[in-house]
Amino acid sequence: MARAQAALILALALASCAPRVAAAARGLTPAAAVPDSASAMNLRDAYAAAERLVGLRRHLESLPYFRRMIELVPAEDWSLRHDYGNALQGASMQSRTLRGLPLHAVRSSYESIELMRAALEELNRAQRLAPTPRAAASVHLARARQLGAWGLPCDAWAEARAAASADRSWDLAALTERQWARRIAGPDFSLAPDAGPAPRTGEPGRR
Repeated sequence: MARAQAALILALALASCAPRVAAAARGLTPAAAVPDSASAMNLRDAYAAAERLVGLRRHLESLPYFRRMIELVPAEDWSLRHDYGNALQGASMQSRTLRGLPLHAVRSSYESIELMRAALEELNRAQRLAPTPRAAASVHLARARQLGAWGLPCDAWAEARAAASADRSWDLAALTERQWARRIAGPDFSLAPDAGPAPRTGEPGRR
């Protein structure tokens, strides 16, 4: 996992044409700055706002509400960290349109790197907190989706295989592992990113 993360950061750093110190993952990007409403919200309202924005694929705007939930939840919650990691990854790849041209929602490739690094860190935290084999497998699958979306299919397969090993009773994990294995072994193997929506695990404290 450390090798995959290092490779991801290096590859994206080389692609960045204007690297600069960015604080997107810490919430200092203007589009993700904490609105007054988020800082005053209770847990239920913050969850509803984050869920709505993620559903609209406005991941960057959802980040302040996830951070508000993290402030309010009294104990570390694996599923909240899992969902926050997915939202960070979504924000790293989010697009916008300017005068008809598709652009990244963040200002630079470097900020995308920072968001993805933070996403992987959140999944690492969720992995440490996972209370059951199914929870641990869920984190592995989330990491597989993220690595696949960033064009690292072999590492995505390794994470899917780890998910299947963590919970051998979960058909989805076994199926995902087989799908990645067929993809990287097939004649049409491609390094093209494999992006897809990441499922939410549910409201904090309800599992």
